[in-house]
Amino acid sequence: MTETGPLAVVTGGATGLGAAIVRRLAADGFRVVVGDINVQGALALARAITLDGGSAIGVECDVAEESSVESLLDTAERWGGATSVMVNNAGIARSGGILDGSLEDWHQVMRVNVDGTFHGVRSAGRRMAARGAGTIINLSSVAGFRASTVPQVAYDTSKAAIRMLTMTASVELGEHGVRVNAVAPGPVETDLMLRQLDTPGKKSSASAKSPFNRMGTAAEVAAAVSFLASDDASYISGHTLVVDGARLAR
Repeated sequence: MTETGPLAVVTGGATGLGAAIVRRLAADGFRVVVGDINVQGALALARAITLDGGSAIGVECDVAEESSVESLLDTAERWGGATSVMVNNAGIARSGGILDGSLEDWHQVMRVNVDGTFHGVRSAGRRMAARGAGTIINLSSVAGFRASTVPQVAYDTSKAAIRMLTMTASVELGEHGVRVNAVAPGPVETDLMLRQLDTPGKKSSASAKSPFNRMGTAAEVAAAVSFLASDDASYISGHTLVVDGARLAR
């Protein structure tokens, strides 16, 4: 990768799915800013990418705070120039239904997932609109289309909200040459997911929901992000690309 490569910013990029996205974009030739509340993890991943021949920096970011997202983008653009791609990946999940769920959990999930994505869309969108170009990719979920098996009303609602935010933003920002899309993964084999599926029975049940009889991989989701970030997707905007092994088709 050259020092003049385009700039991509990824929130929640230190671990799991975010880290896979960071690595894929770095392999695609982007200079990547790893934004995460876990700043040590972000710095470690950035160092690993740099040692591997790429170009990356880690920056602390709490997406629930708009000022923190603004600071992330300020730092990114001082380092790498104009932001070409913004990936709003940071998110959290909390179990709990309507009847028994914690109101505190509801507000926390909404702050991180919905407000955090909005902050990323708005902060990057303003900069990109002023330049007349850019791509924003949000992380939704199949849970934004269909309620989860285990009640997690806050998470499901937040991911549906991200789908609508994506569509709304694509209309407003499209007039300024900015594309806005989302990726909606099904269950993916990350460390977090495997900890949740801590017994062979749970993992087998999750895998069986796809006709492929397996969960997805972080690399497969990162590949979808890579496509939407590329010129091959130049006329795609307002779309949520589902990466779920045909789960929703059942």
